Amino acid sequence: MGSAATRYLSEHSPNVAVIGPTEPDDWATHRGVFASHYDQGRITRILDADPVWALLAKRSIEQYRHIEAGSGISFYHPCGGLQVAANADHIDQLARVGQQLEADLQTYRGSALVEACPYFSFPEDTAGVLEGGGAGYINPRSLAAAQLKIAQQQGASIIRETVISVKSNKAGVIVTTAEAHTYQAHKVLIAAGAYTNMLVDPPLDLALKPRTILLAELPPSETARLAPMLTLIYKLKDNSDLSSIYMLPPIEYPDKKTYLKIGGDLRDEPAARSFDELRAWFNSGGSRAEAEALKTVLLDLIPDLTATTFLHKPCVTTYTPHRHPFIDTLETGRIFVAAGGCGSSAKSSNEITAGGRFAAPE
Repeated sequence: MGSAATRYLSEHSPNVAVIGPTEPDDWATHRGVFASHYDQGRITRILDADPVWALLAKRSIEQYRHIEAGSGISFYHPCGGLQVAANADHIDQLARVGQQLEADLQTYRGSALVEACPYFSFPEDTAGVLEGGGAGYINPRSLAAAQLKIAQQQGASIIRETVISVKSNKAGVIVTTAEAHTYQAHKVLIAAGAYTNMLVDPPLDLALKPRTILLAELPPSETARLAPMLTLIYKLKDNSDLSSIYMLPPIEYPDKKTYLKIGGDLRDEPAARSFDELRAWFNSGGSRAEAEALKTVLLDLIPDLTATTFLHKPCVTTYTPHRHPFIDTLETGRIFVAAGGCGSSAKSSNEITAGGRFAAPE
């Protein structure tokens, strides 16, 4: 959200700066903040049971190619997306929202679903909806880099430091960083993800939910076999650990290896109650138990999967009580906030902050 807001604000003002650290080199020993976009693949799609998120996604998807062209950075892969559930009513709701927004979709039931999606093994009683058009996945690291590159081309400054304080005084807003520097601004937008409440007093009602993702390393032959895969979101029926999972097709990561990524929602979701707990979560590498639960589902879905190794990594999602972002004024004319992506903001971040309509205060 912050990188997108920087791009839009720099369209209207020659005096914009974004302050934020780079990704840490060593997650296990890093003592500062982390971010949720340290990844190569996030699902993007219009279809959502919530029409607000569906509309935000549709508008963002329509801008992806424009952002790629303006930055010269590729991040968008429209490979198609599948959503599956035992509850046909859920699939029907997705289809209704999609039809209202003119999404390219097709619904399937039972054996027809199995035939349409041969890479996955589903029970006969499941239903699904396949979204074509712009559905697929984005690289969130590259999306953030693309937004910032365009902002820089428009005159914005990028300051790679960590903000520890935002305070208002008669002269304006004073921003202090861990590097012992201070900056003064007329207006400040706080878009700090899970760390927003480090900079906000009183704190916002944000729930920090640590998550674990599993990566299955694929040999070249398996990468080629699974290359046509769709993205997948699957609401599980009888799994005692997980209520749902999501999966992406083979993606090359910075270590030059190709992985199949799976993540999910635990039925008993843990919460981070302090920033020390959140740092410990990232330092620890995530939950081995959650990774094993994800591995079991992965091998049920693709029984013939050939993986070289499995590894897991930590992440965090930030939720609001109403499951939509907080986009608001904290101090009239001076301090603003955009936070609480609820696990869905990567794909929709451009529209959340678009053109001053939402989080970019002109």
